[in-house]
Amino acid sequence: MHADAGILTRDKTMRDTVLCPNRGLFVTNQKKLDISGTISPYCLSVVEKNAKALSTSGELFITCDNFPAVTISIPRIAREEGLLIETTRLPDGHWEIRLARK
Repeated sequence: MHADAGILTRDKTMRDTVLCPNRGLFVTNQKKLDISGTISPYCLSVVEKNAKALSTSGELFITCDNFPAVTISIPRIAREEGLLIETTRLPDGHWEIRLARK
């Protein structure tokens, strides 16, 4: 399957992987996203889509290095979806953001 700005593939274990052309965006059934590198509207729409799809006990872990995405865009998505958000600064300068249902 092809998305507008990325490619969606599904392997034999039914894990979804989305590759974003800027640096790489990886989505698996464990709900982990890496949107490090240049943030595009497509990458943020993938974050929003996965946030909306979280189950009651689901968690979404996002790795990001873009300060506006960490402080503005992703918290806005969490608020709109009624999600808890935890942000941790990693030693390499990236952030890990955890979204979960309340």
